[in-house]
Amino acid sequence: MASASKCGAPAGYGPLSFTTESRADAGEITANIEMPERNQPAALLLRFRHPQEKLLRAATVNGQEWKDFDPAKEWVRIPRPKAGRSVITARY
Repeated sequence: MASASKCGAPAGYGPLSFTTESRADAGEITANIEMPERNQPAALLLRFRHPQEKLLRAATVNGQEWKDFDPAKEWVRIPRPKAGRSVITARY
């Protein structure tokens, strides 16, 4: 069963909006991030916590295989994220 949530948050570099969709039972959690046009951060860290504490095994950013993730810390790191929409998927 999939579940989704939508959120907006102020950040030091401008408003950030995102949605998450959990298909944890199928081993996948996806975040859709909308980065502001101004003041881009040096890096974006997204923490993906599996409800059954499974380890993060793989990640994709905008459909491309991504290697900059840490299973122990449960995060995916995106250096110098671009303005606009990005889709980040964590696989377990």
